[in-house]
Amino acid sequence: MESQRRESFYSCFAQVFDVCVFGAGYAGFAAAMHLAGEGKRTLLVDLRGDVLWESGRAFRTATGPWTPAFRWFGERVSNSTGIAEEWLDGAISELTANELLRHEKLQVLYYAAPVAVEMEGGLLAGVTVATKGGARRVMARQWIDATETGALTRLLAPQAKLKTPERLAISIHLQQARWAGASAVAVDAPDLPGAHVTWTPSKWANERIVTVDLPGGANWIAALVPALKAVRAGLGGEITDGFVSHSSFLPYPIYGAGVGGPALPENVVAASPALAAGAVESLVERHTLGRDAALALDGRPAAQGCENLARNPVCEPDDPQECEAQVGVAGLGVGGALAAIAAAREGARTVAFDPLPFAGGTATGGGIPSYYWGVAGGLQDELDARMAALMPLFAPVAVWGKRFHHDARRVALDEMLRAAGVQAEWGAMLYSVETNHGKVEAGLIAGPDGPMRLRAGHWIDATGDGDLAAFAGAKFHLGRSGDGCLHAYTQSLGRFRLKDGQLLTGTVNFDSGYVDPTDSEDLTRARMTGIGQHCYYAYNAVRRPTWIAPQIGLRQGRQIETDYRLTIDDLLDRRRFEDCVGLTGCHYDNHAADYEFESDDACFLTWGCGLRGARTACEIPYRLLIPKGLDNVWLACRAVGVSEEAHHSFRMHRDLQRIGEVCGIAAALAARTGCGSRRVDYGELRARLEKSGALKMPSAADERFGRSTVAEHFAPPDQWPGVDVWLRKLGEADAGRAMWGLYRTGTSLQPRVRALLTPDNETALWNATLILAAWGDDAAEPRLTQAVLTREAGPLYGTPNPPTGALVPHWWLAVAMLRVCGTNRCLPTLADLARGLDLPLNIRTLIAQAFERVARRSPLSAAERGAIEDALITLIATPPAHAVTVPLRDPVTGQDSHAKKPWRLASPNVREDYTWQLHLAVARALKALSLPVQPQARRFLDDPRAIVRRAFEQLGV
Repeated sequence: MESQRRESFYSCFAQVFDVCVFGAGYAGFAAAMHLAGEGKRTLLVDLRGDVLWESGRAFRTATGPWTPAFRWFGERVSNSTGIAEEWLDGAISELTANELLRHEKLQVLYYAAPVAVEMEGGLLAGVTVATKGGARRVMARQWIDATETGALTRLLAPQAKLKTPERLAISIHLQQARWAGASAVAVDAPDLPGAHVTWTPSKWANERIVTVDLPGGANWIAALVPALKAVRAGLGGEITDGFVSHSSFLPYPIYGAGVGGPALPENVVAASPALAAGAVESLVERHTLGRDAALALDGRPAAQGCENLARNPVCEPDDPQECEAQVGVAGLGVGGALAAIAAAREGARTVAFDPLPFAGGTATGGGIPSYYWGVAGGLQDELDARMAALMPLFAPVAVWGKRFHHDARRVALDEMLRAAGVQAEWGAMLYSVETNHGKVEAGLIAGPDGPMRLRAGHWIDATGDGDLAAFAGAKFHLGRSGDGCLHAYTQSLGRFRLKDGQLLTGTVNFDSGYVDPTDSEDLTRARMTGIGQHCYYAYNAVRRPTWIAPQIGLRQGRQIETDYRLTIDDLLDRRRFEDCVGLTGCHYDNHAADYEFESDDACFLTWGCGLRGARTACEIPYRLLIPKGLDNVWLACRAVGVSEEAHHSFRMHRDLQRIGEVCGIAAALAARTGCGSRRVDYGELRARLEKSGALKMPSAADERFGRSTVAEHFAPPDQWPGVDVWLRKLGEADAGRAMWGLYRTGTSLQPRVRALLTPDNETALWNATLILAAWGDDAAEPRLTQAVLTREAGPLYGTPNPPTGALVPHWWLAVAMLRVCGTNRCLPTLADLARGLDLPLNIRTLIAQAFERVARRSPLSAAERGAIEDALITLIATPPAHAVTVPLRDPVTGQDSHAKKPWRLASPNVREDYTWQLHLAVARALKALSLPVQPQARRFLDDPRAIVRRAFEQLGV
């Protein structure tokens, strides 16, 4: 989300730009910045959101001699690093470019790729782009193709001949507190024929760089291990303790001279290195290529009548490439990679694709460096063993603790995919599907070589957000019911710290904000904001980012409706299923601080029962993976059918790896027999899972690469205490599990719970009140009203180190529960409370919600309606405390939950304005009274945040 400054949203798909630039490498960046500086309305489009990928992904540090135009950018990087010209740090270059884009008057669209073109009068006027939300159109009067391999040019001139790189260069960066030598050394690498490996000094004192120069067609990921082996063998003790902080996520291509690009419409200029007539080797040469293209547009014709295109349907590709498979896998992330491997090992012809240039998703490119609970076993054990074998090369000392190394995982997955025979298409995005009677017949993909139609009889959706299932018409839920927010996203990066003289590395992984991951424009905003949160004015060898995660860390997107919907009760009660395909175990890991916008169950579970962090575990039913209405699709990602509450437990890496293996085997079995997803022989599927160890109950904690669930977490339901024990437990301080159990048992227990509303035991009285309130029983109202009137804190609030957002004072909780059970009798108390001028944001939203719910439940007198309206206007009359804050904070004090972890802290830029939630709650309450919505609410209809806009649009403001 955006920071405090006020901005308005104006969709790039609704505008006609002066110039649209495709490709955000040095060429595209140079062109876009020059054009924007000339006052031209400019749009910069890129598939992955990797601005200056040559620096931030390939980690090319040598720039070549600076030209005056390049110096403008180079000095901005050098001023923050203190490093002289002709050498730029990769991550800091990306941070600098990101900030320049954010503050320049140009628009950026990431997660989009061209697939079709539209002409007007012989000039290019519109381009269809593949996005997360499907095919969309961008319109511009002039165009620049600065993509690496001429993606736009090839749509305009399909016969265009591209240069192939003569060489590929990758970099491996090693760190330790002190190095013995400082000179470059050529290293013999017999396992890399045709390659040149060099050990070189870095401009950072604690860093050395292994540069690997490869032949143009080499498998660059496969070169990482032999290069590291050669260096460790050749340099010996000099690098014993050196660990790899990062290595190239993409190779850096070096081009020789060519014949130049094809003839293009007069309003299009190519700035692609693969189409350039001259050699393109250095970063400066790439930058010059883009700036020259921008200058070449001067005096060229501009397309007219672009606005007319908006009246027509989006143009489809004329002749996409065709590809066939038995099993198609959309996404090669945490779950998709294992799904593809499992399907191919079962003998199915498997084609998989992903926008990233490597497998692993958030585990390799998202900066999430460890398992967080879950159950080991099956195919993931093989992956873990491969990682363990590679770890000494990447991190020979325990600087990574129990976490895996993202590069080791990248290599291991690449080896396993190739060995299994998976055909992997990298840099490819799904943007539509073709269906027939509940079956997906083909996926339409924007690939690196143009649009492609992949035909497959069976499909695995591992997109993370259920893109394939949603395109096919599956129903889904997106965002929590209270305000449409999803779980917070993270934009991770690598950082150092010194401890006892030893250099340690880790990932900065804090909650960055909220995003709609199904919307490419909103993902762009979140990506740029998240990166910007890591900017500082100056960096040094230790206080600096090492790499910025190529993939934004998304915890939640769509939840597809499946044949079975997993609930929090399934997880809390250790439920078993007749179609079990695995085990999941974690805890209720909800990052929310504003539980008033979570479901009533989540609010009661956390604030009422204090069960945030409660242990969860259960079997995974096969039906969870099958989207309703689709017959040949499986879900191998976080989009599986789970409730709002269950999602916070069932989303971890081991969960997704488990269902990935299941989906891969099931899809291959279905392909072999020609059946649909629901008719797969469960006995045969189970036999394979038992053989692989995927159904094995954990016998002990396996914490090689992070925390893991153990057998005790799966205690069967018959070991839980009964109702009588739970009722007695209400008088004790630790009564949360008993409260939840009684609440879920149901209102048949009302008489017995009401009997506890006596002053004999204040703890039992309070806990019983909360249970009754959760049932909607107004017998709870007097005690709750008393808590509000006396501003009752409660015995636990304020205790040392409570989980963030998990505890609030009794009077806050009372207002939350009055939303569920309150009647007209509580209105005067709430109205009086609303007059407090010092109320924080969250309690104001709670009061507004209580007014709304009471108004919808009870007939109100004219006096009561007037009192509520006055109170609502009072709530928004003054700025609320803690409205501008961090996502993960204490709702009462606004304190940042990371305040005690200084090395993981974000910059102050992580703060944003949450006033919109108050206005949303007030607007809903006014509508419940059949009154006009407050005028201030309308300004949120053009808020830069998609979730905010949608919330007010759905309200009909």
